[in-house]
Amino acid sequence: MPQEKLFQEFPPISTAEWEEIIRSELKGADYEKKLIWKTREGFNVKPYYRSEDLDGLTFYRSLPGEFPFVRGNSPEYKGWKIRQNIWVDNPSEANARATALLSGGVDSLCFCFSKDAITRFLNRESFSLLLRNLPLTTIELHFAVQDRTRDALTLLKEFALDNHIDHREIHGTFDFNVLGNLTLTGKFFESEAGDWSRLIMAVQKAEKHFPGVKTIEIDGSIFRNAGSLIVQELAFSLSMACEYLSVLTSKGVSAGEVLRNLHFTFSTGPVYFLEIAKLRAARMLWALISREWDKPSGSGERMYLHSRSLLWNKTIYDPYVNMLRNTTEAMAAVIGGCDSLTILPFDACYRTPDDFSERMARNVQLILKEEASFGKVADPAAGSWFIENLTSLLAESALELFKATEARGGYLACLKSGFIQDQIAEAAGQYTSALSARKEVLVGTNQYPDAGEQVLNTISEEIAFPRPRSNHSAVRPLPSYRAAEEFEKMRLATEKSGSLPVVFLLSTGDLAMRLARANFSANFFAAAGFRIVNNAAFDNVRDGIDAALKASASIIVLCSSDEEYARLAPGAQEYLASLTPDPANRPLLVVAGAPPCMDDLRAKGITRFIHVRSNLLETLIQFQSELGII
Repeated sequence: MPQEKLFQEFPPISTAEWEEIIRSELKGADYEKKLIWKTREGFNVKPYYRSEDLDGLTFYRSLPGEFPFVRGNSPEYKGWKIRQNIWVDNPSEANARATALLSGGVDSLCFCFSKDAITRFLNRESFSLLLRNLPLTTIELHFAVQDRTRDALTLLKEFALDNHIDHREIHGTFDFNVLGNLTLTGKFFESEAGDWSRLIMAVQKAEKHFPGVKTIEIDGSIFRNAGSLIVQELAFSLSMACEYLSVLTSKGVSAGEVLRNLHFTFSTGPVYFLEIAKLRAARMLWALISREWDKPSGSGERMYLHSRSLLWNKTIYDPYVNMLRNTTEAMAAVIGGCDSLTILPFDACYRTPDDFSERMARNVQLILKEEASFGKVADPAAGSWFIENLTSLLAESALELFKATEARGGYLACLKSGFIQDQIAEAAGQYTSALSARKEVLVGTNQYPDAGEQVLNTISEEIAFPRPRSNHSAVRPLPSYRAAEEFEKMRLATEKSGSLPVVFLLSTGDLAMRLARANFSANFFAAAGFRIVNNAAFDNVRDGIDAALKASASIIVLCSSDEEYARLAPGAQEYLASLTPDPANRPLLVVAGAPPCMDDLRAKGITRFIHVRSNLLETLIQFQSELGII
């Protein structure tokens, strides 16, 4: 039976024809404003892509394991490693925790040492307790010991020899990051010369005894957790890596040795498709850059890439939304091709995580790997005209900023001059300003908040709002904070006041407008933690005012239509003043909307309005001030 080629019945449609149809459907609306995505990264994204948009792109033709490694480091995809953090407060307990995690699906362990733990437990006896009976050659290990990396490597080698383990078969990473520490604290661990000396000894130790271990971490998440753009995270991470190459090769370490010891950590954040493209672009750029440093090999270095969920966008109010954020971030990291992934527990931003939150974080990855089969396909984004173009756009923009950083003397010079800090501060400021104006959304914080939620007794303010680092240093530290912090501090001030202001929604008049404005006002004031009293409509404002006073309202919001405000608002003000002669005891009267009669109402003493152009944060803080909360 002959096979019919059905698609022959559908002639190809050109881009010009599609564009003509789209513009006719817009009915005169601005194409750019309606359909072009103007990203914060500085480039525009079209509403659709076609095969012709791949013209000029060469990387998409490569296969997994082929230069420039956009599609992954290996032709045989084995999935990603599920990593979970274990804080070493007691070596035996940390060992038991590690054993339990391995039986629960984790295959990459991160042992995190505080400064106190390094002093107490970085010794042979404690290390033996920590690593006892762990299958070191079949899992991945990561040690967070910073400048004590060489000491930890020595202990790891001694443990391997004592237990007849081939240390050459151990795979993992250490977090020695001289430049990252300088970026975050403004200081070296010990001294500039001392830090570089310790790092060189760590690299030499790993090169001699641990071919499967990488010692130098390039942590791009420090930029994103300060509010950077994705492009900035990419560019400054690559610049940091080149600074390591420059410094260490000048001190006698070969480029090949440095390249073998470098590993990268990138955040994975909320902008789903850009996060996918970021990891693909990172591998490509690093292959191109590293090839210039290691010309004898000519192939470029494969980037070992660990992803970690972002803290910048996590919130202490409506915290279970963080689980949803973690899910999309994990998906983006896996589709983007991370080698290993840490999903931080949903409550990590405001308290020490408990067993439940850690299990939920782990289960996000297990579901993606075991139920959704994300671990069975190499680079599932390949061939998507949209993602391939995003990869190219991100790579081009990041490379441009990378070159600008190098032209200013490289990473260290730009850190000392403040160029890096200023670039990130500008990006962070723009985003937080957009949050304040609700042009950007954090669900549960500046949009759709849970008005009845209180968190004061469930959070650690030391964890939620860490103190700024001291600026008594030659380098200005890069701050780490979360985008929601100012909103959260405002709302916590309401909780701490001991008495929640009552916002009474006085709905009257036009049905559609009063409902819309009542919903808007409820969302608006709930962001400050005020108690919202919603109502059925009132036949007149007097009945509404009487009910508001009976409810002990602190704020009365008049919700109606623009056409009716000219009559209703003055009447409400006069009646309210007649019942409460003392202004100090009078509820604040607020009009929901920006009616054409606003100037006339202001002239009559009605000065409080909330509307879509109001700066949410500033307006709510002003109300808190008027109510004596702050």
